[in-house]
Amino acid sequence: MTASSWVKQKERGTSLGMRLMLFVLNTFGYPIASLLLYPVVLYFYITGKRARDASLYYLRRVHSVCRSGPLPGLRQSHAHFVSFAQSSLDRMWFWQSKTDRFQIHTDELDQIQKYLDQGRGCLLLGAHFGNLDSLRVLCGEQQVRLNAVMYLENAKRFNQVLNAINPDSQLNIINLKDRSIDGVMAMKNCIENGELVAMLADRFHPSARTRVVTSSFLGEDASFPANPWLVASLLECPTFFVAGIKIGRRTYRGTVQFVCDKVQIDRSEREADLKKYVAEYVGFLTALCCRYPYQWFNFYDFWRADDHLDAPDNR
Repeated sequence: MTASSWVKQKERGTSLGMRLMLFVLNTFGYPIASLLLYPVVLYFYITGKRARDASLYYLRRVHSVCRSGPLPGLRQSHAHFVSFAQSSLDRMWFWQSKTDRFQIHTDELDQIQKYLDQGRGCLLLGAHFGNLDSLRVLCGEQQVRLNAVMYLENAKRFNQVLNAINPDSQLNIINLKDRSIDGVMAMKNCIENGELVAMLADRFHPSARTRVVTSSFLGEDASFPANPWLVASLLECPTFFVAGIKIGRRTYRGTVQFVCDKVQIDRSEREADLKKYVAEYVGFLTALCCRYPYQWFNFYDFWRADDHLDAPDNR
């Protein structure tokens, strides 16, 4: 398995299907679009054995650690798929800046605001959890520039649709390219300008396969990328864990956990320092999964190291 394998995986779904969903959403409204999701989700659920098995395994890991409710079965796994589809539908409105269609609670973001008031940029580390776009649009409303770090070589169809929805949205995206320092330099410039930079820390960048940190996640060892932390140490800025959690119909809450004023990784203690930061991140992620199990959207065998590289992007 090569370091770029998951990037080469074909996306499931078509741009035509996504544009059709966008048309239904904007023409007939959210309730009709939500109903249309169910047959679409059922198709992908029936035909996607790998994703279905991974969902069920993940939900049973959550159950084994959190001990909430009955042992998950196919019904719960299907609900997991539906949750992801609904999140994707919400993104179509977020990317059109239709924030008036949502209630977004952001009291916890005051922790970040105090640094911004001092002219200090911050790094926000998230996961494929909930809907981070809810925080992106909100920060735009408050005239705080939020730069999203993405790897756009994958999920091209979805990103093309999003760009068609709102071409200006691309202005706040930092595109990571394989083995390029351009992205890191762009992040550094944003931080120095007192802006926010958001990146996901639960999936490998294709060029970072050898930089692995192992940590116990939901009761079993899993591999996490070291690069987000190595980048954080270069940025030398306040760092937070963040998530946009769906707590009701078109209702989101931004949650924040302060990590440190500056990520420090000593060259002589690199492995120990990386394990410490990743363990804290995993603790944050575990708490979210236990409370909102259907909002973690990695539909592949997360606990099999090589599968990180073979996973289609379901961002």
